[in-house]
Formats: sequence, structure tokens, C-alpha cells
Amino acid sequence: VQNPIFKNLYYIFTVGASENKPGFFYYTIDMDKNNNKGEVIAGPIDLSFGSPKWSEKVTAVQGENCNELWIISLSDQTFFCYKLKESGIDFVDIVTSKIDYRPISERGYLKVSPDGTKIAIADYTQGLDGFENTVGEGKLVLFDFDVVTGKVSENGLELTNPIEDGSPYGIEFSHESKKLYVSTHDTSNNKLIQFNLKASNIKGSKAIISSKKGYRGALQIGPNYKIYASVPQSYRVGTKFLDVIENPDEDADKIIYNLGGVNLGNQQSTQGFPPFLQSIFAPAKIVDSETRLIDLTIQKKIVCIGDTFRFEPDVIGNASS
Repeated sequence: VQNPIFKNLYYIFTVGASENKPGFFYYTIDMDKNNNKGEVIAGPIDLSFGSPKWSEKVTAVQGENCNELWIISLSDQTFFCYKLKESGIDFVDIVTSKIDYRPISERGYLKVSPDGTKIAIADYTQGLDGFENTVGEGKLVLFDFDVVTGKVSENGLELTNPIEDGSPYGIEFSHESKKLYVSTHDTSNNKLIQFNLKASNIKGSKAIISSKKGYRGALQIGPNYKIYASVPQSYRVGTKFLDVIENPDEDADKIIYNLGGVNLGNQQSTQGFPPFLQSIFAPAKIVDSETRLIDLTIQKKIVCIGDTFRFEPDVIGNASS
């Protein structure tokens, strides 16, 4: 993520595997140094306070105001939300939220919706006993998030059934935060499942978009608002293609799922994608303050000299003006 004030400064957040230096760390990068190629000027700084157990889950979202971001991670049954300001991580006011769901494994993704209202975790438990033909009891769980306070709701909504759906791994929200996607893995298949977050029964809105032979893989939205899926062949063998959800905000029956939509050439994708600051994928609609009808990303609005037109961006809190 980028420093909210000093645009030459970036931060990289890393999570350590449980068997190899566990914990949560961050580094500061100054892109003005090393002939504008960037240089680490601070770190690693331990954000896990020496915790013996941490997960591989990390995400970030815009705070209520322009000059703050939330960095979010999970350890056991506790969410840790760190406020990132122009001076870096604020160690004085770290927000913790205890949840009722106890993750079984450290594996699987964590994502926050671009509008900052929802958080989802994938508790990937395939092969925990050493045998890849066992799915385990891990689930996809959805929580509410308060972008002002950094608090996560205690009670989570369990959305998947391990027996029917497989073990959840990759997660992504559509850019308008209306749909939630999860990629799951069972003994041999990779499934892509959609949930409608605007439905009265979110769990009941479950729809399978794709099911094909493959291993666990991540989901990641791009700046074009499409969602990309990595479906490697196995733990050690990747794929030369990425699948693409062309229109992620549509209902399941209208989804265009492009198998092998991106050819990686001589390169390969394996299981993971690096997560980004989710807010950069939020829509930047401009609406008429009075009628709420004009969307300048789709239509043109003619305003003559002497006329008055009030418009505003559709964003989180006070994050833009």
C-alpha cells in the first residue's frame, strides 16, 4: 500500500508460515531511492508481537478519511486492525475484534469489500491430516466491518458447506461490493461460487459459476473490474492461463466466465495472487447531488456557463472531495 500523504513511500506487509518464522511484519519502501527503483528504508517491524501463531491472511482498505488506511490480519479468533497514517503504523491504537468462528487452519485468503462494509475469510482445511483427499471442516465466513472504528462483527455468517462445496481458498468481492466469490477445492476439482450480498438470504443465493479439474487457487480483481482466477494443475504444477470473470457484478445466470482468458505465455501462475488495497477497486461514480441520477462514468452532462451543477463522488466516508 502507498503512504496516504507521501506518495514516494510504500509499505509491504508479509505473513510468515507457521512452520517458518511465524508472524506479521511490515517494511517501508522509498521509491525515490536507488535510481527510482525503490529501496527498503525500514523493517522488518513485527506487528504480531511475537505471537506463536499467525495466519497467512492480510488485506487493506481505505479508512474513513483520506489520510488513513486500515491494514487487517487474523490470528486464531482475533482480527487485528492497524491504522496506517502518514507516519506509518499507529502502534497506540490497534483495534482487536474477537469472533465466534474458530479457524482450523492458517491457510486461505482474507478480503475486505471495496466499500469497506464486509470482510470474508476462507478457512482452507484440505489435507490437514496429511492426505489431500480429505476436505476438512473449514468454511467461508462473512463478517460486517466498521470502516470508522476498525471493528469486525463478532458473529460471522458461514456460507459454505465443506461436504458440498469443498474447502474455500481464494476470495474476491465485485467492485461494487454486491457479489462475493470464493474458489474451493475438493479431492480433484476447483469450484468458483458466487454469493449475492444484496439478497435477503445471502447463503441461499449460492450459485456455482464454474467447476473443473484443478487445484486450489486465488481470485483477484483488476483495475478493469474483472476478476481473475488461478486454477493450477496441482500443488507443484501451475497453469499458463488465467480464467476471467468478465462481468462480476451481474447475477449468476448472466456471468460471462472466460476459461483461459489470459495467456501467460512462457510464464505460469500457481496458487496465489498478491492482495492489494481493496479501495482502489471501488467504483468512482459521479452523481448529481440533487437528483442522484447522473453517472458521469456512463453519460455526459452538458452544463452551460452560468448554470450551477452540484456533483459528488460515490466513495467511502470522507475519503475524496
